[in-house]
Amino acid sequence: MKLVDLNVGETAKVLKINSSLEMTKRLNDLGFFENVDIKCMLTGPFKKIKAYLINDTLLAIRDKDALNIEVTIND
Repeated sequence: MKLVDLNVGETAKVLKINSSLEMTKRLNDLGFFENVDIKCMLTGPFKKIKAYLINDTLLAIRDKDALNIEVTIND
């Protein structure tokens, strides 16, 4: 499952980031690592961006970037 598929209120664990080295480093700097929990909090008005809670920080990620992050839903 891709991060972009997470619905508001759902929590997932990051499995893998399939992006360029530059984007992967940028996401790592923001706290995106394997096995980290992430929760979808908000959807933007045009549904092209979502806000995620990761490590007590709320971050907005474009859907086109969220397509490159594989996650699994937490039970």
